[in-house]
Amino acid sequence: PISLIVLAVVFLNVRPNARIKAKIDYLSSILLAAALTFFCMGLSQQLGNENYLQKLIGFLSAGIVLFAIFIVRSKKIPEPLVELSAFKNRVFSMANLTNLFVGAALIIAMVDIPLMADTIMGVSALEGGLRLLRFTVMLSLGAIAGGFLCKRFGYRLPTIIGLIMSCIGFIFMSRWTLEIADPQMTVHLFICGFGFGLVIAPLGTAVMDSVSQEQKGFASSMVVMARMIGMMLGMAAITAWGMERFHLATASLSLEEIMDTPDKLTASLLALFDNFFLASVFICAIAILPAIFLSRKKKAVREASSLEQK
Repeated sequence: PISLIVLAVVFLNVRPNARIKAKIDYLSSILLAAALTFFCMGLSQQLGNENYLQKLIGFLSAGIVLFAIFIVRSKKIPEPLVELSAFKNRVFSMANLTNLFVGAALIIAMVDIPLMADTIMGVSALEGGLRLLRFTVMLSLGAIAGGFLCKRFGYRLPTIIGLIMSCIGFIFMSRWTLEIADPQMTVHLFICGFGFGLVIAPLGTAVMDSVSQEQKGFASSMVVMARMIGMMLGMAAITAWGMERFHLATASLSLEEIMDTPDKLTASLLALFDNFFLASVFICAIAILPAIFLSRKKKAVREASSLEQK
């Protein structure tokens, strides 16, 4: 409902005028949104579900077809929703790809930290929020520090350091038990949150510096869009994978056993959350690979200038 309201406001108020001459490509927006929806539906299919393979192939195929139509349309119209030419710049492409993986790992932390506290740890919703606050506060401080480091060392170094810190934080979190307490828990959340914060400025700056002046608006939206797409796809895939592992872990438990010995169910849920955090370690490690191809600021600006001249 909220998205529909936003779409209505944009449709009624954002129109070509003397100040805003560009037209909004609504059809491409619909194609991209539909493609992402089908991708998420496909990735969210659980292995044990009925007609799993048919649904997986069907949804992913529909997403691929719609995305292909979106690409073809973007190449033909003069003012596309996504400037595909910008992806010819290596730094632009690698920064957005890194951002996509960052979003996939970040959403796991944002969801599972309060959810874990509110379920198996048995603390209040307020305490769960305060635990997430420790993570997000350090994320904000890390973003400030990442800006200074980016100015001094370029895009690559602070991004890789941030991803390594997030990996370390997730490794600590994957070893949490029901008895985890401060100061260890806070230190783990601080490390992970600060790591995610470090990557914000260098990735955003890399994207913005890699395009011409006329593409700055599009580039700034890509910074957010890549991270949000990563969140969508990551949450869909990790939820399906996690639920499948949970069903396998509890398949041998009857309803009577669960009622009589809830500790067995709690142990299965704890293992599930640990697996979620381990998956985040893997995602952050993968994100380091495209981050290696980032460069210092001057080089990215030169590449953008050369593309603009062409």
